[in-house]
Amino acid sequence: ATAGGDLSDEWNDSRPKPAWPVEIELAGKSGYGGDHFGFGLGGRIGLSILGIYGGVSLVRYFGGNVDTSGVDLSVSFVTYGGELGYGFKIGVLTIRPLVGFGLAAESFPTAESPGTSTGSFYFQPGGLVQLGFGHLIFGVDGSAFLPTRTPVGDIGPTFTVQGQLGVTFDVPLPPGMDPK
Repeated sequence: ATAGGDLSDEWNDSRPKPAWPVEIELAGKSGYGGDHFGFGLGGRIGLSILGIYGGVSLVRYFGGNVDTSGVDLSVSFVTYGGELGYGFKIGVLTIRPLVGFGLAAESFPTAESPGTSTGSFYFQPGGLVQLGFGHLIFGVDGSAFLPTRTPVGDIGPTFTVQGQLGVTFDVPLPPGMDPK
C-alpha cells in the first residue's frame, strides 16, 4: 500500500501499459488461383494504424499447362507488391476490404528458350476475413487478379483465394506517453 493508504495508485501502476492503436501483422498464405495459376504459397507483413492497413505480399503460384496454338506451355507466376485496406473489428473478427497492386512475373519456358519470362503490373481488389485469438490470426482472403498484360493470350483476369495463418502484435506506447 502507499504511505497514505490509497490503493488506487498502486493498482494503476501494476496494470499493463496501454498500446498505440498500431498493430504489426505477419502471416503465411496458401491458396489457389484460377486460369492456370494453380496452387500458391507466400506471405505478407503489414501495419495497421487505427484500422488503416498497409503491407506487402509475395505469392508463388506453381501454375499449370496452357495450350496455345497447339504448343503446350508450362506457366507459373510470382506476384509481389503492396496492399492497402481498412479493417472493421467486431470482437475477434476483422473484415478488411483490400486492394493489392504490384508486379507479376510470369514464367513460360519453352524448348527454344528455357528461361522465358515476362512481368506486368497488376491490380487486385478483394477482401480478408480474419479471426484473432491473442497474438494468433487465422484468415481467408479472396480477390480478383487483374494483370495489365500477359504474353500468353488465354491467361487473363482470374480469381484467387488463400488461407492465412500468422501472428499480430500491438505496438506499446513509448516511455513517457502514458495517457494518465
